[in-house]
Amino acid sequence: MTPDIDICTFDKRFHNGNADMVLCHNVCVSVCVCVQEANAINKSLTFLEQTVNALSRKESHVPFRQSKLTSLLRDALGGNCKTVSALP
Repeated sequence: MTPDIDICTFDKRFHNGNADMVLCHNVCVSVCVCVQEANAINKSLTFLEQTVNALSRKESHVPFRQSKLTSLLRDALGGNCKTVSALP
């Protein structure tokens, strides 16, 4: 069971009011959304790590197309861009 279902089960068992049930549902939905966002971020960071590792090993295939993040950073990671630092 996922943690958000456990929270709902606990709240439904010990609270009988309708307001508590609605609050429980809203908490479960928000927890579920947070977990999904965290999973998506972790997935993108894993793909970024794989891309950087492939570049550092100078492999013939670099997996830039695995995620939107690596696709957007393709030029920056691949060495095809110039970096400018602007100091105030």
